[in-house]
Amino acid sequence: MQQLDEIVPAAFNGAVPFLELTPASQGGWSLYGGRIHARVPATATYLPDPEEDEEAIDYRATLTLDVVNGRLACTQLTLQSIDDEIPVTSDRIRKIPVGEFVAAAAELGGAFDYYQRAGSAYKVTKSFSPPPSDFAAQGMTDDALEQISQLYAFCMATGQKPTGVLAREYNLPRPTTSKWIAAARRKGILVDEHRRLPDDFIGDPLERRIHEATGAKDGG
Repeated sequence: MQQLDEIVPAAFNGAVPFLELTPASQGGWSLYGGRIHARVPATATYLPDPEEDEEAIDYRATLTLDVVNGRLACTQLTLQSIDDEIPVTSDRIRKIPVGEFVAAAAELGGAFDYYQRAGSAYKVTKSFSPPPSDFAAQGMTDDALEQISQLYAFCMATGQKPTGVLAREYNLPRPTTSKWIAAARRKGILVDEHRRLPDDFIGDPLERRIHEATGAKDGG
């Protein structure tokens, strides 16, 4: 069975030793009908150490991460030179790997809580558990559509292409993946609904609590 670090593209050759993530303690977003609780706005800080990392950039970078169109994204970037003799210039700014930082933050964990089905029950996890390798063996069952919906929501929230992951990790052709995702939507298994949670929402990611917070308090 695939592991998380096999599905999320690892930044910095598989190691992110100088990135620290601080998720929000309240509020955030409910993504894909409550499948994911995004603990944002979060702060990711890159701490360069040239002695340990030959490719270290010249700045301390602080990123504000939030949800944009259902996925984790950088909404603010602050740079501070680690050397008074190294100015912040446009050429150096263009070299900042913002996309890699965001992917690394998603990989580190803490920004998302996942509400996943496990057999007949549901569980809340801090890290995503991918579907078993044979989840599609019995065809387009409701259980298989649930599994593909979980993976779809995870991929979209972390900035990946679900069809690419399913083709690479599960040998599912892209036309088949598109057909199954469409079926999951028709059956209401996959819901493309994203709602910002109230600021006083304390972070219990169970679907019932998320829908109470987004529905009852927002009048929905």
